[in-house]
Amino acid sequence: MARPNAVLVSEFRSEIDDMILEGKSDSFIERWLADNDAKISRQTIGKYRRNDFNVNKEATIAYNDKKSKEKKDKEIKKRVSDIEALDDIIDMGNSLDLDLGSLSPDIEEGTSALDIEKAKIQAKNLVIRASKVKHDITKDEPPVIIEVKVGEMDDEEQALTKEVADALARQ
Repeated sequence: MARPNAVLVSEFRSEIDDMILEGKSDSFIERWLADNDAKISRQTIGKYRRNDFNVNKEATIAYNDKKSKEKKDKEIKKRVSDIEALDDIIDMGNSLDLDLGSLSPDIEEGTSALDIEKAKIQAKNLVIRASKVKHDITKDEPPVIIEVKVGEMDDEEQALTKEVADALARQ
């Protein structure tokens, strides 16, 4: 193992640090040490200044670390906000009630059952897309799986389902 820099073990280390901070030259510090019966060369003092007591270098590192943390924190806040917005979309889409009877009368007049079914499917697609985006961001939750249960359908419901499927296939 290499010997430590002589300044690191000097009894005058604190005074040397103060003189470096005051802007004193390595030659000045070497003469001051000689006057106090301590022999440390200006080259050794220079190495200490560059390697062990490099205030500018350490300040730059601390500054860059601080700026990097600020950028990271800002991006984290943005991502949290994005995830919360996705949660709102998912909750809204899952709680959406699109029955003809629940619509206001002026909307109901020009709205067909096919339009309602299309809107329901579009809302569920939006929920699925929002769930996938949320999963891509968080990576720790599986995407929401939407289960569609199809019971027995009469001829009219089968025809409506075929219309909806055909309409979606054309999009």
